[in-house]
Formats: sequence, structure tokens, C-alpha cells
Amino acid sequence: MAVQDAAVQNGKKGVAGNDRKSGRRRMRLRRLEKEEHGTTRKLYETVFSEDSSSFVDYYYKEKTKENQMYVLEEDGGIRTMLHLNPYRMQVGPRQEILHYIVAVATEKAYRKRGYMGMVLKKAMEEMYQSGESFTFLMPASEKIYVPYGFRTVYQQCKKYVTEEEAKAGEPAEEKDCREMAERVNACLEERYQIYARRDEGYYRRLLREYKSDGAALILYRKHGILEDYGILLPKTEPVPLKKPKIMIRIIHLLRFLETLYLRQDVDFVLEIEDPWIEANCGSVYLSGKKGGLLQVKPGDKAGKDRVKIEELGAYLFGAMSLESWAGEAGFTQETIDGLQSIVPVSRIFLNETV
Repeated sequence: MAVQDAAVQNGKKGVAGNDRKSGRRRMRLRRLEKEEHGTTRKLYETVFSEDSSSFVDYYYKEKTKENQMYVLEEDGGIRTMLHLNPYRMQVGPRQEILHYIVAVATEKAYRKRGYMGMVLKKAMEEMYQSGESFTFLMPASEKIYVPYGFRTVYQQCKKYVTEEEAKAGEPAEEKDCREMAERVNACLEERYQIYARRDEGYYRRLLREYKSDGAALILYRKHGILEDYGILLPKTEPVPLKKPKIMIRIIHLLRFLETLYLRQDVDFVLEIEDPWIEANCGSVYLSGKKGGLLQVKPGDKAGKDRVKIEELGAYLFGAMSLESWAGEAGFTQETIDGLQSIVPVSRIFLNETV
């Protein structure tokens, strides 16, 4: 996909050109080329100063090989950045490459100018063009991302072990990666509707990630068969008391809706509002038979009820009840019955860190 530049003035899109006479700042909003990824490290280390240098070394050696970076440049430097780290995701019956938003940062002197919103909007628009059904992130604060249509749908549940408990197991090695992937995928397939698919590469990177911070993955076997695993943190690092939250945002609405199953036959129209991804806006015709997948296409007439993309997402990802939503929104019975017929994807497992 071609990368487009945008000139921005005072937080709003402007016209690219020579702005010296008017005194306006010259800005550039774009996706970096792979060979430019290292230029964001200075901003990363400045904003995320709590990360160890060994972890940052790991991140810029391993994760930046295949990720995407969006930046806003001003005054000759990168002032805001956002990274998209790819994962092969299971989304209901379908596998697709989706992106985990990480390392969202703005240099201190350039904050409160709307730069993060500009970079986030561009990244979401390009994910839409790629047909990605949704994106997700781990927020420093939920209130930062709520205005952009993100909603909290999951709390991570990682298992940590003590040094004493680790003695009953064995540290995972690269030779164990295929076995871990096979065993964990089998477990996830039984229990969850949305999760990141594992493979050998997934666990090789994970082992390097843990090693970069002095942690280890401990495996537990019974009669030689892998049954469980836990994370052993370094002695100096306490076990986190808070469970990190994951927020999700629908990107390509029609693509996402096609992954949902039906409890009952449906045939109705919704009117969608999405202030950040214009292509999602408008009428959507939903139909299908009980037990099958939802069929969707752009509607040829207006729906009786208008729904906000973030509220629809919260419901379909199991984070909000239909009763509370419909009552507050004042939906017609046709819309309530139609939404009730769709099976939400509430069984979610997203324990990724970066």
C-alpha cells in the first residue's frame, strides 16, 4: 500500500507545501519504511524509560522485523509514534493477520496537540484498507482510547510461579517450541473464540522476550507429556498485582460481522455511526439462518435504529449486555430481536505483551 504524507497545522489536516511565510509548522504523517524503524528508538527509550535496555534491544531486534510504524514528524524529528505488531489470530471460524497496537508515544514537549489521534486515525484507516476485522491494545489508561472507539473486553490472566514451584518443572528451551504450540493451540481451540495462534516462531520470540528481562518460562510435565506452564520472574521483580486490560476496536465492520454465528434467523438493517473510520458508516443489511454465519452487505435503505460502532463492539465482544444497551438507546423491538440473535464472541484469550 502506498504511504501518503499529510501536512498538519494546529492539530488539523492541511495542505502540504512551503509554510515559512505563514509561520505554520510543517508536519509529516506517514508509515515508515522497514529500514527506518530504528529511528524511533530514541523516542521509545525516552517515553518508556522503565523498560530495560536488554528488553529494548530485544524489541528492536525481533519485533521490528515485521511490524509497522506510523509517525508524525515535526521540526526535523519524530514527535509521535505508533507501532502495529502482527499476530495470526483466530477470529471465530476464520484465521487472519491482525495488529496489536503498542508503543504509542508522543514526545513531552509536543503533547496535547492531538498528534496521537492523527497517527491512530491513519493507522486504523490503513488497517481498514487491508480488511482487518479489529485491532487491540493494552492501555496505559482506558480513558485515553475510549474517544477513539476502543472498549475494554478482556483482562489478562498469566500464571506466575515462585522459585520453589519452578523446581518441579523445567525451563522451556527452543526444542520445546513446537510441542508448546501444538498443545496450547489444541487447548485454545476448545475454549476460546478469539486468540492468537501459536507456532514455533511465536514461542521462540516469547522465550527471547522473557530472557531479555531475566524471566523464564517453566514447563510442567506428567509422564513426559506437557500439561502446564508458568512464568518465573527475576528475584528483583514482584508479581504484578493488577491484571492488564485489553481494549478492542472494530476496524472493518463487515469483515468482522461475517465471523459471527446466529442463534435464530435474522433479517434486519442497522445504521452505523463511526466518526473515525468513515467507510464503516451507513446502512448494513444483516441476514442469515439459525446455526449459520451472519450474512452482511451494505444496506440499500436506512435502518430503523442508529448504533455507535463502539457500543456495537462492546456488545459483540461480550463486554456489555443487550438489555442495558437497548434500554438506554431506545431501540425498536426489531433491532433488539436481531441483535439478540447474534452470538457474541465473548470467549477471548489475548495474553500478548508486545
